[in-house]
Amino acid sequence: MDHRWGHRIELDIPVRVMHPVMSRCGSGRLNNVSLGGALVISSLESNVGARIQVSIPMASDGTMGESVIDAYLVRRSDTALAIEWAEFAPTEVIDLVRAQSSTFSTNATCGT
Repeated sequence: MDHRWGHRIELDIPVRVMHPVMSRCGSGRLNNVSLGGALVISSLESNVGARIQVSIPMASDGTMGESVIDAYLVRRSDTALAIEWAEFAPTEVIDLVRAQSSTFSTNATCGT
C-alpha cells in the first residue's frame, strides 16, 4: 500500500540522521523526497512517532554546509526510514526539489 501524499523526486544524497532524545546518530542516503517527507536508507534504531533530525549537505554561495531539518518517523524497516517533515515544505527541501527539477529539465531531450 502506497502512503505517499506528494510527488517524490528520486535522489541519492548522503545524510546524517539524528535522534536527539536518545543521543543516537547514523548515516544514511536520501532515496527520495517530497515537500511532505522523504525515504531515507538507514538502519538507525528509533521508534515510529519519534522526532528526529535529518542533516542534508547544501551548497550556499559557493560553499558547502549542512541544513538540519526536523522530522517525524512515520514508518521504518530494517533498512529504511519513512519520515514526515515537522514543517510542511521546509525551505531547504523546496530548494533541493527545485535544484533536482532544474537538473532534470536541463538534461531532458525531445525526440524528433
